[in-house]
Amino acid sequence: MVGAVVVSAGSQTATLTITTGTTGTALLTLQAGTEVRGLTVIVGTPPAGSVPPIIAPPAAVMVLPAPSAGQLIVPGSGQQTLSVPLLPTPVTVDTPVTVRSSDPTIARVVGAVVIPAGGQVATLTITTGTRGIAFLTMTAGMEVRQLTVIVGTPPAGSVPPIVAPPAGVIVQAAPSAGQLIVPGSGRQTLIVPLLPTPATTDTPVTVRSSDPAIASVVGSVVIPVGSQVATLTVATGTQGIAFLTMTAGGQVRELTVIVGTPPAGSVPPIVAPPVRIDVTK
Repeated sequence: MVGAVVVSAGSQTATLTITTGTTGTALLTLQAGTEVRGLTVIVGTPPAGSVPPIIAPPAAVMVLPAPSAGQLIVPGSGQQTLSVPLLPTPVTVDTPVTVRSSDPTIARVVGAVVIPAGGQVATLTITTGTRGIAFLTMTAGMEVRQLTVIVGTPPAGSVPPIVAPPAGVIVQAAPSAGQLIVPGSGRQTLIVPLLPTPATTDTPVTVRSSDPAIASVVGSVVIPVGSQVATLTVATGTQGIAFLTMTAGGQVRELTVIVGTPPAGSVPPIVAPPVRIDVTK
């Protein structure tokens, strides 16, 4: 052992400088206060059957990444607003979200992020800059998710679930409540099944739009006691695609609203003016 070893105030670890010499096995006994540990040092080929926990010099340490929240691919610098599902159940109080960027020059989040009481998703405003890949690690309570942001051309073999610049983006969408397709601006009244069982009390429904300029819900939405469906008045505006995310209790559904001509290959299950929307189980 080279030099003195001290555990710093507030720490639980000790940094050792170990000098090795001739081939063989040695046991280093470490004592700090009443705590005693033994470190086995093997110089040369380990004896048959031994399992060396430490082999110097080490190459690297592998840290497992957080569960993925998806990918955002943008062509260059700018800002994108995303709604990212983070929590498995609605929060009872406003819950702050901590966001860390692996490279703020590529991607970072602007402003504070809070999941409101009763919600499960976080709304992020992401500023992108230089080309490259950055990882945004989001922590809300005990939940951790990681969003991959690619600025510029995606690497070969990557599968981009999101391609920006988007009209509105929902990362890892909630279960679908179907599609509403309208030719232009106006208002539509829809009945959307949300709950698997009748509500025991009047249940408020939180509705968030990925792009209110394309589609938004007018007024408050409540599922009355004994019912399972929500009645929405959807106001449409500019042409494009928007996603309405509806949360009632622990249930989350997403309604896709297309204003104007549907994209090639889309299958419109509902053509406005609709009578009813059924949730696919």
